[in-house]
Amino acid sequence: MSFTRRWSTEVSHRKVHHGAWTLLGRYKVARRVPFSHSDELPRLFSVLPIHLHFSSADTIWIIVFASAMMDGLLSFLPSAEDGILPYYLLLVSAASIGNAIQNYLTLHYTRRIYNGLFVPNSTVTNGDSVQKLQPVSSAATLKDKPTATDQVTPLAARLFGIYTIAVGVIRLYGAYNIHDGALYQLCIFTHMLAGFHFTSEIVVYKTLRLAGPHIFPFSAAFGGTLWMVLQYSNYVKA
Repeated sequence: MSFTRRWSTEVSHRKVHHGAWTLLGRYKVARRVPFSHSDELPRLFSVLPIHLHFSSADTIWIIVFASAMMDGLLSFLPSAEDGILPYYLLLVSAASIGNAIQNYLTLHYTRRIYNGLFVPNSTVTNGDSVQKLQPVSSAATLKDKPTATDQVTPLAARLFGIYTIAVGVIRLYGAYNIHDGALYQLCIFTHMLAGFHFTSEIVVYKTLRLAGPHIFPFSAAFGGTLWMVLQYSNYVKA
């Protein structure tokens, strides 16, 4: 092998060592986990598709690109020094904001959640009454069932969209300020409010009939409430 080729290969090896070590170091430091160069670096290379043997310079660019991507991602994510709850809040915040946007674009997904069917209540003559509609299951006769419909309207969807944006913003601020007692309590309240809303819509107003699309909102509402209450003292210091 010529001197120039040996020198190029040595430089390539050093660049990959440096890029991989930088990638591992950023990952560990961001999570406040102690690490050892001698212990962790061989383990990293054991799972990388290079193992100190290269056929081209492409592997170097992959390591550099992955390192840059990891650096950008970690700089965006909230701190997880005390646990992954901030990541959960960031996830449900993004879901809330995404749900709000789709409420302004289509009624399809909202109708999958609020899937109860209603018919006019013949016993109510006041058009302003909140009881002017009744669930199909409560109707005295099912002759109107073919004309039954849900209560999702464009206006209701926009109102629900504004509500979910407000919830998403609160949770987003909570994710990045997890040690702030007031924001933490507000995030708990948003989960409790969601749980109350969904429960009342099932039990009282009959606008929901449990199905697959309800798994995520119910899990987030009740699971999130329990998680945040149990972890309160871990994040909010007296």
